[in-house]
Amino acid sequence: MNENENKKNGGEVEIDLLRILGIIWHNIIIIMVVTLTVALIAMVFAKFIVKPTYRSSAMMYVNNKNSGTSSDYISTTEISAAKSLVSTYAVILKSNSTLTKVIESSGLEGYTPSSLAKNVSASSVESTEIFRITVTANDPEEARILVENITEILPDAIAGVVDGARVTVVDPATNGVKSGPSTVKYVLIGALLGFFLMSGLLIVFDLADDKIHEEKYLAENYSYPVLAVIPNIYIKYEGGSHYEKQ
Repeated sequence: MNENENKKNGGEVEIDLLRILGIIWHNIIIIMVVTLTVALIAMVFAKFIVKPTYRSSAMMYVNNKNSGTSSDYISTTEISAAKSLVSTYAVILKSNSTLTKVIESSGLEGYTPSSLAKNVSASSVESTEIFRITVTANDPEEARILVENITEILPDAIAGVVDGARVTVVDPATNGVKSGPSTVKYVLIGALLGFFLMSGLLIVFDLADDKIHEEKYLAENYSYPVLAVIPNIYIKYEGGSHYEKQ
């Protein structure tokens, strides 16, 4: 279906996929230059502007054994209960009361319970009764100090809410390691953004161009024969080598 027929059928223009690919191919150098430029800007942004983040973590063991039992062994039921309580302990960990104590104990400024909660996570390790606590901060030492204080405060906080629950440290707080930003991720996002943005602009400009640039367009899109073509004429000025297209 040509463009003339499309206009007769409600004014909708069919977008030819081959035409779009042709637009991209004929402008591939411009697209690649823009793609590489935006990727370079994204890399500089990730390395020198975005604040780095650091992560520290510790592992704790959940013991849900009833203190009143006389058995020296932990039953399968108690282990299953301990696993299911990990999510409950995570909620207790991120509660305002617990995080307020952590902030006060760590002596760090600039934190509130709500802001710290966004940087704290707790999850079960391989579906066991052991769970990992992770804190992300802009300073490696701050991340370690926060995790360290959490491991000291959380056992009492949990014991005060869940009867018979005991939490012990398996692995203490690790030194803060860099966790972000990912330069590779920023570069990939920048490259994709530059490629699709430039390609989209070129495609839109080409599809919006309603000028007739060559006789081939008339022959392919309209049923009228091409009777004549006005050639390009160049005039050379006297005493110079400048050419002007007429």
